[in-house]
Amino acid sequence: MSELHSLTEAVAHADAIDGLLIDVTLLAGGWQVSGRLISEVRYRQSITDTVRSGNAAGLASSFDRLTEYASQKRNENQRRRKAGAPHASPPETPKYVHLAEVNIDGDQRTWCLPISAVDAWSLDAFGFDPDHPQPLE
Repeated sequence: MSELHSLTEAVAHADAIDGLLIDVTLLAGGWQVSGRLISEVRYRQSITDTVRSGNAAGLASSFDRLTEYASQKRNENQRRRKAGAPHASPPETPKYVHLAEVNIDGDQRTWCLPISAVDAWSLDAFGFDPDHPQPLE
């Protein structure tokens, strides 16, 4: 089992649990990026919001569809987790890291990177947002 399996697990948790705060540093192709893992839904919504705030806002509806698809996929994965084996197929394994990077000015940039492109990574923080209800499981 590779170290990327641990990253894949962290990504799956970030995608499934709102209020989970997982900060990482990723090395990929000689580049380093640090930030917080976010769900695919939040990543897609961030892109949609960027399009909507620009002068091409009329095209935002096509990005809304991608956000909706990500939300449906998330709901299906949650249903599969609750059903458990052998009642359902396992949740889909994440293929991408979705990351929010916040610079010193407070501006946020979102990243999408194939997990397979990550050469190394570190877990910098792992916990729950104290202002968000924590799951019981």
